[in-house]
Amino acid sequence: MPPVESHVIPIYFNTNCQKKVKIGEVIWYFKCFHRNGWLHATIQCNSTDRSPFWSISGTCRVSFGEYDCQNFSLHFTGGKSSLKLKNLKKSSIFEENYTDLIKFHVDVYKVVGIWDKSTKIDFSKPNGGVFDAILLVEGRRIYVGRQVLRMYSKFFDRIFHSSEHTQIVLEGGKYEEIIEFLHFLYPTDAEMTSSNVERLLNHSKRFDVEIVRNRCENWLISDHFGEKSIDFGLKLLLAERFELSRLLNEILNSLESLEDVRPLAVSGFYRKMGGAIKIRILDRILEISRGTEDSDDGETASRCSTGHCEDSEDVMEDSEDSEDVEDSEDPDDVESYESEYSEDSEDSEAGNDADDDSGEEKSIEN
Repeated sequence: MPPVESHVIPIYFNTNCQKKVKIGEVIWYFKCFHRNGWLHATIQCNSTDRSPFWSISGTCRVSFGEYDCQNFSLHFTGGKSSLKLKNLKKSSIFEENYTDLIKFHVDVYKVVGIWDKSTKIDFSKPNGGVFDAILLVEGRRIYVGRQVLRMYSKFFDRIFHSSEHTQIVLEGGKYEEIIEFLHFLYPTDAEMTSSNVERLLNHSKRFDVEIVRNRCENWLISDHFGEKSIDFGLKLLLAERFELSRLLNEILNSLESLEDVRPLAVSGFYRKMGGAIKIRILDRILEISRGTEDSDDGETASRCSTGHCEDSEDVMEDSEDSEDVEDSEDPDDVESYESEYSEDSEDSEAGNDADDDSGEEKSIEN
């Protein structure tokens, strides 16, 4: 029976060396060391998984330069994920500072309880049982299934519904970006990141794919409080551009103080926002301000009810100070002010009389 996986792991030997490699879907560690003139090695397989429901079986042959060591059978499972290979070779060439190449020849014959976690689809190759149409992008072929595209995309539904052609030319798109978008349209484990979410939103809008748009919005909402959260202003801009109402609502509700709003003031994306979004932000700022004022009034009332109305005492002191200032005003200044006021009053009365006359004339003319 041929092996499922075959790998050769080279390690340059010295007094202590170790190598980490991925075979299949699990991590292996190969460690070799020299002790008392002997070559020893240790192999670890999937050591972080303690579940008893997986196992890996195979063989390993260790070669040291021109010397071929014996073969070993491998069987790893949860709780037994390490194998020690002792006294592999004894020779006078093994000295403390000796360096040479050691090779681990690993053949895996059986894997139980471990599956390929990658579910990405190869759209560059035809698959008669799945794909029945071709998208031509930048002169290159992308193989797709018409039914899947019609199910999720109103854009492709219109194209394939009105045409019998199975080959469609897509203008204005990049090959790699369309492939990336298809991985989110199909049920794969494609990962959304801050570097591709805007691109995916653009394609979901172009091809009218609601399922990808919703997935992007959900990611932006969940990422809003994450350590790797993208720019606060960019999220608001994306919410406006692609009409992501749930995202906009989450962001506005997350603003609980004026300090939360400050990052937006220094964001370069704020200038790119439309008036409608800026009005919503201003409304939220006013709500926060009113809430702060109400809270301050409540605290003041509470202190006064307990007989500790310090704020009121301060206000009273300020009021007394203002009275002292008024008493100390220069009489000449007061007299001058009264004079100006009386002149303004006379002018105002004269103006009112003129307005009354003009009003009578207008009513007559009418």
